[in-house]
Order: sequence, then C-alpha cells, then structure tokens
Amino acid sequence: MDSHTTSLGAARQRLATQGWTVLPGAGFTDGHQIDHAAVTTIAELFGSPSSRDGGRAVWPVQPATTDPGETFSRRDGEALLHTDAAYRADPEPLFALFCVRPARDGGLSRLLHAADAVAGLDDGILGALRRPQWRWVPPRVFGGERDTPRPVLEPDGAIRWRFDNLDVGSELADVATAFRDHVETHPRLVQLPLATDSVLICDNRSMLHGRTTFADPGRLLLRVRLVTR
Repeated sequence: MDSHTTSLGAARQRLATQGWTVLPGAGFTDGHQIDHAAVTTIAELFGSPSSRDGGRAVWPVQPATTDPGETFSRRDGEALLHTDAAYRADPEPLFALFCVRPARDGGLSRLLHAADAVAGLDDGILGALRRPQWRWVPPRVFGGERDTPRPVLEPDGAIRWRFDNLDVGSELADVATAFRDHVETHPRLVQLPLATDSVLICDNRSMLHGRTTFADPGRLLLRVRLVTR
C-alpha cells in the first residue's frame, strides 16, 4: 500500500471517528494559481460534488460585501457555528473547504461535535431542539422555498443548526439564543488555522463549524458540498 493510500485511509478514519479531518499540502494551489481539476479529484475521494446551491459544485468563499445580512460565504467577519444547508430538506452529509489563501487577520476555523454541543443542556432546551418546529430562510443568493419545520437534533444524533437565518416565533427565540450562547462558548470547541493548500473535510451531520472574525479581502477558500455514495 503506497503512502498516498495510507494517508487517505487515515483521513477517512479521522473523519469517521472525530467528524473532521485536514489534508495538508493537498497539491491544488500555490496560493495564487488553482488547479481546479485537482480540487474536483480530491473532493471526489470523499463523495460526489453537489451543485444544488449556486448552480456550481465549487463555490468561492470570499468577501464580496461587508453587509452583515449577506450569507457567510460572501462576506467578511465571523461566522457563528452552523451546519451547511440547514434550510434544505436534505443537507449534503459532507463538505470540503479548500484553502487557497488564509486571512492575515483571523478567519480561523471553529469546530464542535454534536455530541459535545448537547452535553450539559437543560432538559427543556433539549426537548425543544428535538421537536420538529425549526425552520430556516434560504440565503438570498441561493433562493428556493422554505423547508417544512425540522428538529435541530435528530434521533440518530445528527444536528441541523444555523442561528442567523432562523425563521421561528418568539416562543422559540429564547431557546435559540440559549443554544447559540451554549455552543459559541463551549470548552470543547476546536479552533484551527487552515494553511494554503490544505483541505478541511467535515461531516455536516455531526459537526458544527464556523470561523473567527476577519477583514482581509484576500482570503479565499473553495467550498464543495458532497453527497456520499
């Protein structure tokens, strides 16, 4: 078994056990030029790229505006912990973030496993999160109809969450705020930088992810959501 196969096997094992893995020195960029074929090849090692949102499989995560109401991938600043495509009936189970250029002033990745996110929660909050009463508004850039109400916490341990585009009434606002504050300050949060030419692969059903704030307009990541075989 060659070293590439061994490394890929180890990455898949880490993804299965901890919910995420990083591939350093993946060979798709020097920080300026991008080998788009290599991006696709690497992504396809873990699943089939999805073009459902935005009409293209490889979506640039780069500041295009400072509007705080814009979706995370199109603005600077922080991104609260969330799962991708929470506003869809069937979010893609995996995603990959390819780092072309990290921000010079922050933009670190933040990760929290769903099992840690629910630990220590009040029973009342847990019960509310498990009921199918949560809806989200699709980002303007992606459009689409609002999905039917869903639970944040699924019986199988999967999580679906995003605070900034929740579409819930006042009776759930306090629960949402309490859960947001709980996860954003959680002691088991992992915070890590992504270097140029590295790839973060993440389980979108078991992990919350976000980023620290930044303002560097040169930051560029490529996101590929993945449907598993």
